[in-house]
Amino acid sequence: MKEIAIIGNGEFPKQKCIRNFIASCDNLVFCDGAFSRFTRTKLQNLRFSKPFVVTGDMDSIVPSLVEGLLERGRLIHDTDQETNDLTKAFNLVMQSLVRLDTGNAPLFHDYRPKPHLDMTTPDTASGTRLNFIGTTGYREDHTIANMGLLMEYAGHEAVRNGHIAIRMISDYCIAFPMTDSGCFECGTGRAVSIFSPDPSLQIISDGLEWQTSGVKFTNWWQASLNRSTKETVCLKFSHPSKVLVTLDFLPSCL
Repeated sequence: MKEIAIIGNGEFPKQKCIRNFIASCDNLVFCDGAFSRFTRTKLQNLRFSKPFVVTGDMDSIVPSLVEGLLERGRLIHDTDQETNDLTKAFNLVMQSLVRLDTGNAPLFHDYRPKPHLDMTTPDTASGTRLNFIGTTGYREDHTIANMGLLMEYAGHEAVRNGHIAIRMISDYCIAFPMTDSGCFECGTGRAVSIFSPDPSLQIISDGLEWQTSGVKFTNWWQASLNRSTKETVCLKFSHPSKVLVTLDFLPSCL
C-alpha cells in the first residue's frame, strides 16, 4: 500500500514509532505552518531525502523558508479562504491521484534525478492510504474541526469506492471515518468511541461492551468511551451516514 503522510500544524507526535512511520511514508505533504515546525525536529532531513510539497495560504510559514521551496518547486500556494490548510492538502493529493489515473502529469515532482514522483494509481489490491498526522492538539477548535473534516473527506468518490483509505494518527488515538455498515479489526479490550452528526442514524453494534442501538446522536459524548469485547467490531447502520470512529493508539496499528 502506498502511504502518504499529510502533516498538519498541530501537536507533532512524540512517540518514536509514529515518527518512524512518517519516515517510512512514500510521500509527505505539509500544511504551511507544519513545515516550519517540522524543520525543527530530528526528522528534518527527510524533506531532502524523499518527495514532498508544502501547501496552504502561507499565513503561518516562516518567510525565510519560502524562497528555497519556490526554487525547488515545492511550494503550492492556495489562496482559497473557504477551506483550511488541511483541506487544501487533501484536495492537492486527490487531484494528483486523479491526474495519474487519467494519464496526465502528476502534480508532485521529485527534484532529485528521477522523472517524477512514483505515485501509482490506487487500486483495490494495493491502494493508497492518507495518514493525517499533527492535525490535533494545541487548539481544541482546530482539533474538533479537523476530526469533523475526516468525515467529509470520506465522501470523496475514491474514498467511498475503497481505492483510498484515510485515517488520523496521534500519540493518543487512531481515528477513521465510516459511511455505511462495516467491520474493523481492533483486538479485545480496546477503547472505542463513535461520533456522528446525524441524529436520525441508528447503529447496531457487535463486539462492543455497551450496545449502541439505543443511542441517538444528538451530542458528541453519547457513543463514546466504549470498549471492544471481540477481535473484530461490526457496526450496522440504519442508512448511509457520516461516522467517526476512534481507537486508543497502539503501535501495531501502524
